[in-house]
Amino acid sequence: MAIANATGALLKADGVLKLHIQCIPGFASLWLSDRLGDFISKNKDIDIDFHPSDSSPDFRGKDVDGDMSLSSAVEEADRRK
Repeated sequence: MAIANATGALLKADGVLKLHIQCIPGFASLWLSDRLGDFISKNKDIDIDFHPSDSSPDFRGKDVDGDMSLSSAVEEADRRK
């Protein structure tokens, strides 16, 4: 619970919930774009800053909170469906 509270405090540093997400452009256009609008409409209290990028994120700064990617394990699980 302490980690969740600390994360919430960081995200609300200026009184607004902000989430900085980065992912590769192909993943953004083929998977994330179909889902991002629904997430935003269900979470209007979160300001999402989304950056498609081919480079690895630098989590040492405040520019990125999370990075989304597709792994071979996910691809294999999708093939089994």
